[in-house]
Amino acid sequence: MKVLSELDLRAVLNSKWMHINDFSFEYEGRLFTIPKGSITDLSSIPKVARIFISGTGLDRWGGAIHDYLYSIGHDRAEADLIFKRCLLLFGVSKFKAYSMYYAVRLGGSGRWHELRK
Repeated sequence: MKVLSELDLRAVLNSKWMHINDFSFEYEGRLFTIPKGSITDLSSIPKVARIFISGTGLDRWGGAIHDYLYSIGHDRAEADLIFKRCLLLFGVSKFKAYSMYYAVRLGGSGRWHELRK
């Protein structure tokens, strides 16, 4: 995975963030660009887990990319794997990255299917 531009976000209402510029990354030879103006909640974290995970720290890149991949209907298993790899790339601890990965594998199905409607 290679990040090709800066992640520039502005806070908007209700824990949502807006991309201020296009954000591009490459994964296994495929180019992805999150368009300027796209909205993300970064890492949707249940309240009980927020004492351990902020969602706006080193994991924000992974959250923004994961939200985008879900929003475009990307294969869910690969989107979750890209999320984990991105977390590790940006220095999230292995324990936290794997915990977040298994959380989206267990709990992300509803959101992924909701976005398919």
